Amino acid sequence: MLRRDFLKMFGAGGIYYAASSAFSSFASTEAKIVTPTLDPKITLLLSDCHINGYLDKHPQHIRQTFCEIVAEIAKMECLPQRIVCLGDFSYLWGHKQDYVLARELLKPLTDLGVEFTVLLGNHDRRSVFLEVYPEYLKSTKIPGRVVSVVDAGAIDYIMLDGLVGADDRNMNDMGPGHGMFCKDQQDWLLAELPKWKKPVAFCSHWPIESLNVGEEPFANLLAKSPNVFGYIYGHKHRWRQSMVKNDSDTKSVQTLCIPSAGYWGDIGYAIMRTEGDISEVTLTQKGFWYPKPNPNIKIWNMITRENNGLNCIFHLPKS
Repeated sequence: MLRRDFLKMFGAGGIYYAASSAFSSFASTEAKIVTPTLDPKITLLLSDCHINGYLDKHPQHIRQTFCEIVAEIAKMECLPQRIVCLGDFSYLWGHKQDYVLARELLKPLTDLGVEFTVLLGNHDRRSVFLEVYPEYLKSTKIPGRVVSVVDAGAIDYIMLDGLVGADDRNMNDMGPGHGMFCKDQQDWLLAELPKWKKPVAFCSHWPIESLNVGEEPFANLLAKSPNVFGYIYGHKHRWRQSMVKNDSDTKSVQTLCIPSAGYWGDIGYAIMRTEGDISEVTLTQKGFWYPKPNPNIKIWNMITRENNGLNCIFHLPKS
């Protein structure tokens, strides 16, 4: 064999080997992309999405920011097993187009197997929501309301329906600012909580101080229930942590407000990870604005930088 023929053969083999290695590496990378891992310990917390289905009339930045959040989550190496959304899914009036578009915008995550559960806020409309999401008619714990229990492995989320006047208001009425639990929900809670086996976080749209169960504050029920470790809500469009106690000051419960996913105020989402005896929530803040984005306002940029990465730790009760 001539020297030049040997070198040609060696070179061709080298090229083939390099190409094969590159393809294998590419294929491996592709496999990781198309087969993401769902982490059962992780929950994505969203609130006040205010999705606007009328694309030509409503503010575009709300939908754009929401889509950016969805895309960012979809790129995570370990995806959250589930999404918990804390109300005001609709833009302002509970129009059908809002809910239809919201389902479509979440497909990049739900198509990957991420579970999704939503509760209702004052800008939602129960009958219209149930028309687009009829599965809640079967899964709800209270007929006529949207009440869900989300199994998150080591913990449960109890998602309550405090929406008042959902279907008897004018179509362009933005809904009442306060929340209230119907008697059926109150009775169900009083009967079920003493029997609950797992640590549980309550979720609703409204701040805890505006809610009652029967004749007493909702905070008292939480603080008297040994398995309840927290209350998570929206409505205020701000990241807020506080502790509430029952009347006898014997137990305190951590509460946390999740910011808006695009409307106004603190803008972003939170990741809740449960490990051992704690559930830790970490905020990703995408911005701060009122009523719409303006990158030239320095104080808004400062708020965003200071809030991004904030943590809230829930301590789980010992079984």
